[in-house]
This record gives sequence, C-alpha cells and structure tokens, in this order.
Amino acid sequence: MGLNFIHKTAKPHSKALRAEFRHASTDLFAGPGGTIDRTYLSPVLELGLLKPGDCVNVRYVKGRILVYKDLRLAAEIDKPTLELQESLNSCHGILPGQIEETFEVAHTVSVHVGPRRDE
Repeated sequence: MGLNFIHKTAKPHSKALRAEFRHASTDLFAGPGGTIDRTYLSPVLELGLLKPGDCVNVRYVKGRILVYKDLRLAAEIDKPTLELQESLNSCHGILPGQIEETFEVAHTVSVHVGPRRDE
C-alpha cells in the first residue's frame, strides 16, 4: 500500500540540465584559452644541462617560476612578469617552453614560454 500510494500520488519528474551547464560541459577538460608567447632570460642552475631547442616545462612552485628539463630543475626565472604569473595560475601552474639560446659566459638561457616551436 505505501509504495503503491507514493507512485500514484507523486508528481512526475524528469531530470534536465540547463543549457549553460550543457555548454560548459563541452569544454570542461579543454586547454587554457589564452596562453602567452614570450621569451625570458633565466639564470642556469646547472651548467651544460640545457641546449638550444630543448623542450622544457615552466612551473609555478611556491611563489617561484622554475624551469624543468624532464624532471630536473634547470633554471629559475628571477623577475617574472605579472602576465606570466597569471598565465601559470590559469594553466594549473605549468606551461610548455623551449630553450632558444644559451649564454655560457653569463650562465643564462633564453626561455621561450608558450607553444613549442618546431624548427
């Protein structure tokens, strides 16, 4: 009697998502919209590790902008721009990069942050 009564007296219900939720779900796992495309000069932490053309990852770790080659810490960007910090925050703290030039006498490298350039 109890379950039968509930089925007879209950109002019909059908689940429906609002259009904005449906549209938001299409790009839920999409990459970031606007990343930067700039080059930064960075002091090298380990000599001989980086060469021009190397693919690196630029990461935001505890207020520092670090450059990693594979899993090794290779350099640190000393004076990052606000644009770089905001881009890293919007991209979950990591962006792709590439070494453009190395300056062995000054112990620095030129790091291009943004989409990788294939030569």
